[in-house]
Formats: sequence, C-alpha cells, structure tokens
Amino acid sequence: VGPNGSGKSNSAEAFRWVLGERSLKSLRGTKGEDLIFNGANSSSRASRAAVSLIFDNSDRYFNLDYDEVTLTREVYRDGQNVYSINGSPVRYRDLAELLANASLGASDHYIINQGEADRVLVANPRERRSLVEDALGLRLYQWKIGESEKKLEQTQTNLEKVASLRREIAPHLRFLKKQMERIEQADHLRRELKNLYLEYLKREEVYLNKEKLFLNTERRSPERELKEIDEKLQGRIGLAESASEEKYRVARESLESDLRKLTAEREQLNRQLGRLEGMIEIRRESAEKVETEDESSFSFGDVSGLVKQVNDELDEAGKMSDVYSVRGVLARLKEK
Repeated sequence: VGPNGSGKSNSAEAFRWVLGERSLKSLRGTKGEDLIFNGANSSSRASRAAVSLIFDNSDRYFNLDYDEVTLTREVYRDGQNVYSINGSPVRYRDLAELLANASLGASDHYIINQGEADRVLVANPRERRSLVEDALGLRLYQWKIGESEKKLEQTQTNLEKVASLRREIAPHLRFLKKQMERIEQADHLRRELKNLYLEYLKREEVYLNKEKLFLNTERRSPERELKEIDEKLQGRIGLAESASEEKYRVARESLESDLRKLTAEREQLNRQLGRLEGMIEIRRESAEKVETEDESSFSFGDVSGLVKQVNDELDEAGKMSDVYSVRGVLARLKEK
C-alpha cells in the first residue's frame, strides 16, 4: 500500500517481469528500454535493469539441489534479455520450465492492476476455465503441448522443404544413379580383370618353372662336353707352351752362343783394324817422304770403308734376335 507514485505498480510488475512476463504492454511499456531508469536531475541514466527473486528451497519445492534459488533477469538498452539461475546463465525456456513445475509461471498467477477488478468478475467461461486450469497446475502440460505443436509445425515445414529439395534434385539423383551403376560395373570389371591377371601370372609361373627345369636338364650334357673339351684344350695348350718354351730356350742359348762368338770376332777384327791403321799410318808417312802414289795395293780410304762396313754389320747383328739372320751377317763378313 502507499500513495500514488510511491512504486506499488513498479514492484508488482517487477515480480511479473522476473517470473517470465514477456508482454511489455502489460508492463506499461513498448520496448525493453522503457524498463530501465532514464535518469533524473541528480542521477544519470542506467544502462541496464535487473531483478533478482530469492526463494527458500529447503523443502525442494523447486527441482534443484539448492537450499536457496535465485532467479535473475536483466535487460539492456539494446533490448537484450539475460536470464540466470543462481548466477548461471540459462535460456528463457529453462526458466519457464522451472517455474511451470513449481506453478509459478507467468500465467500461473494473476496480478490485478488498477481498474482491472471488474475484468475478473466479468470473465467469460473460457477465461474462467483458464484460471481453473492454472490453479490445477495444468499450464505446464499445456505449455509442453504448445512446444510440441510448434516442433511438429517446424517438422512439417522441414518435410515440405525436403520434398521440394527432392523434386529439385531428382534429375541429379537419376544422373548420379547412372553414374553409380557405371562405377559399380567398372569396379566389377576391374576386379574380374584382376582375377584373370592373377590367374595368368600363376599359369605363366608354372610354365616358366617347367621350362627352367627342362632347360637345366638339357644344359647338363653340353656343359659336361664343354668341360671335357676345355680340359683337353688346357692340356694341349700346356704341352704346346712347354714345347714352345723348350724350343725358345734352346734357340736363345744358341743365339747367345753365336752372339758371344760374334763379339769375340768383332774384338779380333777391331784389333786387326788397329794394326792395319798403324801400318797405314806408317806407310802414309813413308809415301809422303818418297812422294810416290803406288807403293801400296790399297789406299787408306779403302781400309776405312772396310772397317766401317764391318762395324755396321756387327751392330746390326747385335740388334738381331734370329739365329739365322746373325749367321748371315757372319757369312758376309767372312766374304769381305
């Protein structure tokens, strides 16, 4: 109670608002910002309005495991509403369901404002039935029925959308079905080809193993013959090499003997050449004294040429490795 303007209606409307009232018209407003303090001469305007209602829940009247239940509702100047239970943010649906279970929903009580007493008295049968149903706690089930009907309507709308989408994508589905059939056929052919290829490889492996065994068997006889021929050839080559080495050794010894003889003959010729040169020198001196040209049967130039030819023949014989060639050189020297 109190005089006009003391806040009686504001307090009653605060109860209604925190208990889930969503009609701003019944709260003497048109938008959420009308519920926020707009300031005064000595105070600035607020940015939000909030109401908290605390219930004793020691008897667990509310279906919550708390001794106290605090319901809070906030509104901001942008129109956003925030609901919370014991400080935890919740949806409006959660708050309405909690209050409906406790028969404290927005429609489970009625506050008579100024000038509304006659409205209750002159209520029609439908309105009175609504009041009785609220008193019996049927509002929760009616609210659930309403929610279910909304879900069914939404489901029906979704079904219609799905049917429309099916009609729209039916040609694509037929095309995709054909593509799927082709893919399945290709996959079947691929598997069949793989099986045939594996069977072919298996048969080829068996055939190759048989051919390998047959070739190994056939190759043994030629290998034995080849081995025998190699052994015979090795034996003949060994004999030939032995004979060649012996012949070469004999020829080498003979050549070395002839070379030693030639060397001795060369030394002997060199000594004879020395004596001849001495005699030539003596005769030259004698010829110069008597100034005769015909005292000797051969001149110094003839002897020098002979000596040069002998030296050349001996040098050539020293370079030769063939016995017969060396013997030819010795024969020519003897003729000279």
